[in-house]
Amino acid sequence: MFIVVFLYYPVILAFFHSFTDWNLVQSKWTGLHNFRTMFGDSSFRTGAVNQVIYTLTDVVKAIVFPLIAAELIFLIGGPRIKYTFRTGFILPMLLPGIVTILLWQNIYDPNNGLLNQLLTLVGLESWVHAWLGEDSTALWAIVFYNFPFIAGLPFLIFYAAIGNMSQEQIEAARIDGANGWQVFTRIHLPFLVPQFKVVTILTIIGSLQDFVKIMVMTGGGPGVATTNPAMIMYNAAFGSSQYGYGSAIGVSLFLVILALTLFNMKFLKTDYSGGPAMTARMSKWAGSAVLVALLVATLVPFFLLIYFSFKDQIEILVDFWGLPSTLKWENYSAAWDAVKASIGHSLYVCFVTVLGAVLLGSLSGFVFARHRFPLRGLLYLMLIGVMMIPSLLNIVPLYAIINNLGFTNSYLGLILPYIAGTQLLGIMLCRTFLRVAAAGAVRGGPDRRRRRILRLLPNRAAAEPADPRHRRDRHLPCGIQRLPVAVYRAEPGAPDVHDGRGRAQPVGTDGHRTVLRRLYRRQRADDPAHSVRHEVLHRRHGHRRREGVSAYRIARKEAD
Repeated sequence: MFIVVFLYYPVILAFFHSFTDWNLVQSKWTGLHNFRTMFGDSSFRTGAVNQVIYTLTDVVKAIVFPLIAAELIFLIGGPRIKYTFRTGFILPMLLPGIVTILLWQNIYDPNNGLLNQLLTLVGLESWVHAWLGEDSTALWAIVFYNFPFIAGLPFLIFYAAIGNMSQEQIEAARIDGANGWQVFTRIHLPFLVPQFKVVTILTIIGSLQDFVKIMVMTGGGPGVATTNPAMIMYNAAFGSSQYGYGSAIGVSLFLVILALTLFNMKFLKTDYSGGPAMTARMSKWAGSAVLVALLVATLVPFFLLIYFSFKDQIEILVDFWGLPSTLKWENYSAAWDAVKASIGHSLYVCFVTVLGAVLLGSLSGFVFARHRFPLRGLLYLMLIGVMMIPSLLNIVPLYAIINNLGFTNSYLGLILPYIAGTQLLGIMLCRTFLRVAAAGAVRGGPDRRRRRILRLLPNRAAAEPADPRHRRDRHLPCGIQRLPVAVYRAEPGAPDVHDGRGRAQPVGTDGHRTVLRRLYRRQRADDPAHSVRHEVLHRRHGHRRREGVSAYRIARKEAD
């Protein structure tokens, strides 16, 4: 219900009202007037050009710099060094986004910003600018926000992917004479192509929806030098009450995102033919130096935030680089007095949201994992599909829904949409977990307790004909139902396992695996949660014969 009201319904409203003149109370059908106005607006065209620059540079930043950092971490070696650099790059992610934006706004400050202070320190006073206040520099100041662009999800994606690469293949390439560049271009890059596609589409979606940093740092100015379509949509809807026009811009951005997503999935290559060979070996010292420089550049804003928190404004203006005369602990007490009420509100909203999302997500995920009902697959695909709809499309109609429900300026106006959005992720995670857990139970997965429970008794058949209609076969616990791999953890010297045809194989050798492969060549595991009985399909006398194979009902509990 939450998903329908706060996710699907706003999308329908957005598409409908993009063809109307809508003021939240009444709407008048205007056809394509909003779209003609949008394309005829010079500020929108300027914002669209700016958005192309933002998106292209964001994609480059999201791929190049995180990939370099991840590769260098694995290049320089030791586990402790990897852990140190990985932690250092992840640490700035702990900062709230708005804090990072305000910090960079301070770095660009023309009077006491870090950038101008550094230029003055090295004698480049002619390069000093009002970076966010001049037409020639404001756009590129936004582009270089959060340099060196490493801390974030792309770094974690590349780091995890490189860590999962086959070391045997890399070692074999090195034995054959491949240098570091050849290993990178011929092994790493082909392996990382799927990650490139994921990072690219996530970056495009995020870039097209991002207007908060532009609003905070420049307000779209000077003039419209840094504006983008998302900010124009926000100002049109909530600044001028042109909700229909705002919906038209949101729909247009959604269609652009959809087209780019389909192009990325359909036409971009999923393989990589490799780059030019390079004979020079990359020095570990050079790699370490570059990695340290990237780490320092990443952590400078983080430590600058801590450093300035112990100084007052006068000390920052008079002596930017100097140490504080005394540690201004009163800054923290004043900050706490200013935000404690807001923190209380945030904690309350987070607690109720998490509670509701966990409850509804787990229940819904359980239904999708353990129950069969008509159109189950289609409904699940619809739930996953709505996660790809950009939140920007829902802003205007969602505000209208909250306003019509009377939840404006209330906790429910925040909590209910949050629960709807988070419930989707909960459904996906819970469904996946339950299916994997059930599959592990049915197939004798890595649950150590289940291994201890499953034991073979001597002189009993391990595979005998089963009766699917038998009541005891339906109600046995999942851990002891028809588990052909229940013996794969057995120790050498255990009793023999019979295949139900008079042949025996000793447990603990490869013989029983051969038997099991022969008996269970085709297992039915379409829904592991319901696979209480495995069936083997044999072709005999020109037709399929369904022969059920019993579980190891000879299993006993550990206490026995």
